[in-house]
Amino acid sequence: MDFPSIIRDLGESLIAPRQVIRILIAERRGLLFGFFIVLIFSIIEGAIATLTFIGKLATWIPVGFIGWLFGGLSLLFGTTLYVILSIGYWIIGGLIVHLFCKLFNGQGLFEQTLTAFSYLWLPAFILGLGAPFILILDYITGIGLFLLLFSISFIWGLILSSQAISEVHGFGVGKALLSVISPTVILFIILIIIPLGLTL
Repeated sequence: MDFPSIIRDLGESLIAPRQVIRILIAERRGLLFGFFIVLIFSIIEGAIATLTFIGKLATWIPVGFIGWLFGGLSLLFGTTLYVILSIGYWIIGGLIVHLFCKLFNGQGLFEQTLTAFSYLWLPAFILGLGAPFILILDYITGIGLFLLLFSISFIWGLILSSQAISEVHGFGVGKALLSVISPTVILFIILIIIPLGLTL
C-alpha cells in the first residue's frame, strides 16, 4: 500500500465510502487501512483536544519554562492516551457493532466491520483545519469551537461509517446506523446513566 493510493482512498472515502470499502475488501487491505485511519486521525484529535483543554492552561503558569514543560508533557501524554483509548474503542466498539450487525442478519466478517467502523474517525481532518482558529481563540471560545467541529466530524463519521457497514453487511442504512451508534449508547449508559442512578 503506497502513500499516494492511501491519500486517494482517504479522499474518495469521504464522498464515496461504499465504493472504496468494496475495493479495500476485494484487495484485502481493509484492516490495515482502517488501523491507519484510526491512528492518524486520533493523533490529530488527541493533539488538538489536549492543546485546547490542557495546553492553554499552561499559559497561566507564571514561570515560562515550567509552563512550556507542562504544556509539552501534557501534549505528549494527552495525545498518547487519546490514541490508546481510540484504538481500544475501535476494537471493542467494532466488536459491539459486529454483534449488532449479526443480530440484524449481517453477512460481513469482523475484519470488514472494523474497516467500516474506522470511517467514524475519517472526518477528523475538520479539526485539523480548524486547529489554528481553535488555538488562537480564548479558552472558552476555543473549547466551544472544538466541540462544534468535533460534533460535525462525529455526525459526518456516523454517516460514512453507516454507509460502509451497510455495504459490508448487505442491509439497509437504518440497521447500519443503529449498529454504529450502539457502542456510543452503551458507553453513555455506563459512564453517565448508571453513575447518576447510583447517586440518586
